[in-house]
Amino acid sequence: MTLAEKIEYLRNIIGKSETGHLNLKYRYDLFRHINNNDVVMKLFCECCKKVYPKWLENVALSPELTILLGDINNYIYHNIDSEESINNRAEHLMNYVYQIDIDGDINLNPMPGVAVINLGFFVGSSELDFLLPDDEYEGEDDYDFDYTSWLPDYEAEMGFLYLLLM
Repeated sequence: MTLAEKIEYLRNIIGKSETGHLNLKYRYDLFRHINNNDVVMKLFCECCKKVYPKWLENVALSPELTILLGDINNYIYHNIDSEESINNRAEHLMNYVYQIDIDGDINLNPMPGVAVINLGFFVGSSELDFLLPDDEYEGEDDYDFDYTSWLPDYEAEMGFLYLLLM
């Protein structure tokens, strides 16, 4: 199957979904089909860039996160900045965005920020091994995993869905 055929196939799956969610097994398959870390990172970055501005209209988030997302974009597309610098800034901002409620559940309010932070942690990953290793993945969806294992595209999606419910 060509990439164009795969994308059309996945577009049909999304069209049939009540929520517009593309299950992790399909995204995982797409990432493996693409088999290019730079392209997958760009997909993650585009998901964050699509959702984050919507949040800025409705929720006050840190300007440092906006700067970090811009720096990640510049690194991914233009190799400006360094992996170490982005990773360090993401780690520095992690406590700001990871807000856990009393019951230990993730607070969806900062999900776009969480997506940006995790994207910052993925910068510099040289292979698709930041995804689930093939021998460990059995077709689960994102919500079957602990929220700390979610990928930036799903975190951005969760943030967008939260906005729709506000």
